[in-house]
Amino acid sequence: MSFGVKVLITIFVALAIFLPMQTMASGYEQTLLNQLPGPPLGPNSKELKNFRLRHFVAKNSAGKPLTEIPATLIDIYSGMSEWDMADATKVPFFMANIPADLLGQLQIFYKDNGIGWIVVPRGWKILRAVEGANGNEWYTFVAPTGSKDGWMITGDVPGCLGCMYFDADGLIPGAHQALIDAKIADAGSPVAKVIPTPITISHPNDCTAVFSYHKTHSPQVSAVVFVGTPAGGGDPSESSLYLALPSNQSRVSDFIMHNFERLTSSCGGVAPNY
Repeated sequence: MSFGVKVLITIFVALAIFLPMQTMASGYEQTLLNQLPGPPLGPNSKELKNFRLRHFVAKNSAGKPLTEIPATLIDIYSGMSEWDMADATKVPFFMANIPADLLGQLQIFYKDNGIGWIVVPRGWKILRAVEGANGNEWYTFVAPTGSKDGWMITGDVPGCLGCMYFDADGLIPGAHQALIDAKIADAGSPVAKVIPTPITISHPNDCTAVFSYHKTHSPQVSAVVFVGTPAGGGDPSESSLYLALPSNQSRVSDFIMHNFERLTSSCGGVAPNY
């Protein structure tokens, strides 16, 4: 075989190897995904090992005992290998006004040094509670009959720039550019494709997305994703809520969602909870 033929074969082989890699790379750039949460299927946290629950009596905006609704403190064994616990005597007042007809359909949880109050449908169980070394917190709740009948995921991300803007990529305008500016994403890279595609989406301000979507084996999901900078300056933070409830519980869903939206109504940062 002549040298020239060997060179041509070598070039063809190189191209045959290189071009598919380029196509895959190009295809990867075009298919960056923001996979929205679905019904929880993974391992659970273990109460008494990862977290502890303590029942207590919350106080309303007037400082009076709120006896009509169950209240629970969440203590978490944090990423710093220590218990992050609330002092029940120093828990802030629960400021939201719950309509009388919903009092029997809701319960509240409180986590100190982080997410604060969490409003949850009555009777739901906490499935997962985690706190990372950088303060990230995520909580998962499910209906008594399982996630097919309802589930909720909510979290607070104060210290991971990539985490929060990846969660917002494709949902909040400017989130992808923030990843580029932070050199987490390449210049010119496309905005992430959100999977599944939201049924509805709106932006009450520049740092919040309010949307809904479908997932299999789940009621329709309503969600709020917020990424904003604290009013006093400093790094941005994320607060998110994903709630799946059957349509016959729309009043409960609307109250929980609207209350959460109220806390994220300003790009100056999440309002005190509550």
